[in-house]
Amino acid sequence: LSGIPRHFWGDAAVVFVMFEFLVQYMRFYDERSEGEPPFVQAEVGMVFFCFAFVWGSIYRTPNVPGPKVTYPKTWFGKAVILFFAFFTWNPYFGLRSTGVLTMFSNLQTEGPTSNHLLLGSNPLKLFSYQDDWVYIKEIDERLQFKRYDGEILPRVQFDMFLHRMKEEWAEEGEECHDMYAWVEYKNETYESNDVFYDPAFAEFLEPRPYWQRKYMLFRAVEIEEPKTCTW
Repeated sequence: LSGIPRHFWGDAAVVFVMFEFLVQYMRFYDERSEGEPPFVQAEVGMVFFCFAFVWGSIYRTPNVPGPKVTYPKTWFGKAVILFFAFFTWNPYFGLRSTGVLTMFSNLQTEGPTSNHLLLGSNPLKLFSYQDDWVYIKEIDERLQFKRYDGEILPRVQFDMFLHRMKEEWAEEGEECHDMYAWVEYKNETYESNDVFYDPAFAEFLEPRPYWQRKYMLFRAVEIEEPKTCTW
């Protein structure tokens, strides 16, 4: 551990304490505002955390030459870097858009074009998961858990949302009948007063494969201009 800056661990401890304080403040603000905190709070928290961490590892470090950076020599190390690179480029490949490095940006890769400066035509999009949209026209207020009227979701995310809601209502031992939903999918309208038991919605309630439930996570699609930060 001789290469670690002298003040690193002390500053890191201070950073985590301040970060915990910030989280508690955001939770308190959320309860008082009767809704989710404004998106800016998440960004301020991340910027503050990163700045404090950099302060502890760089700014208070003596200005001496660092160790030489080399590429990993083992296959395991190379595999980790390749996996990280693949995971980072998921949105550009047409895969998940949540839990990636661009999730806090206003990047939009959904649709035939992107607002990326260099990849505007989506030349790397190999999969169509992001472009298979379900338009939520209106849903029962009991189902509005981070999903709201007027949202557009990729089909995979919408299916997992409905399936999750049905499971949660069943776990609570409550009936989930008489729940209204009105959506549009592939130019067809689906409307029901009993969404979880109506045959018209049966295709949306089929359980997704395990790898999709764990890996394929998407945020809502924004079609308005200009693009804003989703999170």
